[in-house]
Amino acid sequence: MKCLGEMGFEHLKLPFLEFFAEEVYVNKELRNVKSSLANYWGGTLRDDEQRAKYIAKINEYEEKERAARGASGPGARTGYGGAGYGGGYGRVAAEERYRRGTKPPTRV
Repeated sequence: MKCLGEMGFEHLKLPFLEFFAEEVYVNKELRNVKSSLANYWGGTLRDDEQRAKYIAKINEYEEKERAARGASGPGARTGYGGAGYGGGYGRVAAEERYRRGTKPPTRV
């Protein structure tokens, strides 16, 4: 994802991510990229408005999945801050990290 921006194709990132999100959450394909899609790739979007749109869409997909599973409460997995790469951070904290352009600490 970062390469697209560095090579002058920043405008292709959001459509690419939206395509992957549809494949993962709607078509139930490419499940191995779900964690990266939800917790990392959104942070590569440089445009704040696009990043906010992307985060909202991922959170919407995650909420639908959680509702379909019947999960609720603070332990339920959601897009940002789920049990994946987010490392247990809450959704708001994760969105703030991505807004600032910082990554979660590396796990040992």
